[in-house]
Amino acid sequence: MWDLSDPAGKGYLDKGGFFVALKLVSLAQTGKEVNMVNITADIPPPKMVSSKIFKKFLNSIVLKWSSAVDLSTV
Repeated sequence: MWDLSDPAGKGYLDKGGFFVALKLVSLAQTGKEVNMVNITADIPPPKMVSSKIFKKFLNSIVLKWSSAVDLSTV
């Protein structure tokens, strides 16, 4: 998926690459073959995790980050 979303090999996704990645995730979630031929298929947007799970994940990242960084110098 990354190679299809970042064909120039920049190592990051620009806006267009991000949209391609989302579409490819949606293709995979609906059981379609993940390729550029199917990129124009009429499929629903990708499903993301529930907000409860995401909040828990985000909180754990913030806690790890804040304990690893001296916030008084930021």
